[in-house]
Amino acid sequence: EELLLYYASCDVFILLTKEVPSKGFVEGFGIVFLEASACGKPIVAGKAGGSEEAVKDKITGLVVDPLNDKEILSSIEKLLENRNVRKKLGSSGRRRVENEFSWDIKRKQFMDIIS
Repeated sequence: EELLLYYASCDVFILLTKEVPSKGFVEGFGIVFLEASACGKPIVAGKAGGSEEAVKDKITGLVVDPLNDKEILSSIEKLLENRNVRKKLGSSGRRRVENEFSWDIKRKQFMDIIS
């Protein structure tokens, strides 16, 4: 419940994931991106690991090079300055979660696999 309050209070969800190959660190699927999308929030995500699977670039959010400061700043500015783009990406993200990741969808996929 507390998470919902945090998501509700933000205009954009930003998580700049990055890989650290020397330490074996890489983002998994990134469920937090789906949580933000379920709340209708547009996303700025770092291009690493599962973030590119969880966030569809220019559809549910913007996927950026986490080491490129100009690209990061430009993406954040684009979303903060353009309400229509925020709403479009946020709505697309919410629809995607409802259509691809709901419990009913996942249950059906699971049943299809085991039957």
